[in-house]
Amino acid sequence: DKVAAQEITLNRLLVEVTAVEDQLEIQSFGIYEPKYGFEDSEHYAIEIKKIRDQQKEMIKQKTATHCSQDWTVEGSVQKGQKMINEQSKLMLRAFNNECDTSILKVKYNNVESMENRINRAFEQINKLGKSKSLFITNNYLQAKLKELYLVHEHQDRLNFEKEEQRRIKEQMREEERAQREFERAKKQLESEQKAKETALAHARLELSNAHNEERSELNQLIARLEEELEEALRKKERAIARAQLTRSGHVYIISNIGVFGE
Repeated sequence: DKVAAQEITLNRLLVEVTAVEDQLEIQSFGIYEPKYGFEDSEHYAIEIKKIRDQQKEMIKQKTATHCSQDWTVEGSVQKGQKMINEQSKLMLRAFNNECDTSILKVKYNNVESMENRINRAFEQINKLGKSKSLFITNNYLQAKLKELYLVHEHQDRLNFEKEEQRRIKEQMREEERAQREFERAKKQLESEQKAKETALAHARLELSNAHNEERSELNQLIARLEEELEEALRKKERAIARAQLTRSGHVYIISNIGVFGE
C-alpha cells in the first residue's frame, strides 16, 4: 500500500513537472499565457490603479520593507530608526526605478525577461540591505509583478480593441458602399419598371381602339411587355432580398472613447 501511494504521488509530480515544462516551452516561443483575461481595457485600467494604490499604501504603512532587528545609533533608538527609514527609502527607490523601467519596456515577447529583471533587482537590492537585516518584502515584489502582468495584458487588450474598431469601421464603410450601390441599382430598376408599365398601359390603350387586324399584333406586344414587367419586378425583389441579407445580423456597439473620441 505504501509503495502504491508513493507511485501515485510520483505520477502526480511527473504530471505537474510536464505541465511546467510545457508552459516554459510555450514561453520560449514568446507566447504569453494571460493571467487575468479581463474582457475590456477599462477593467485593466481599474486594476492597474488598484495595484498602484496598494503599493503606495504599503509604503505609507511601512510594510513594503521589513527590518528584523532593532538598531541604535549613538545610543539612540530614534536615530537607529531614522537610519533604517533612510536605507529603506533608498532601497525602495532603486527597486521602483528598476520595476518602472521593466514595466515601461514590456512587450508581447519579453514578459518573462522583464519578470526576471524585476526578480533579479529584488534579490540584488535585498543583498545590500542584508547587513542591516533590512529587506523589501515579498508582498511588495508580488504587487510589482502583478502590475507588470496587468500593464502587459492592458496593452494587448488596447491593441485588440483598436484593431476590432478598425475592422468594424471598415465593415461599416463596405456596407455603406454596398447600400449606395443598391440604391443606384434600385433606382435604375424602378426606372425600368416604370418604363415597362408606361409602355404596357400605352399598348393596352391602343388595343382598346384597334381594328381587328391590329389586335393580334398588339396582344403579342402586350404579352411580351407583361413578361418583361414581371421580370423587372423579380429583379427588383431579388436586389432588395440581397441587400436585406447583407445587412442582417450586424449590430455595432461603439463605446470606446479612447479610440473614436467624443
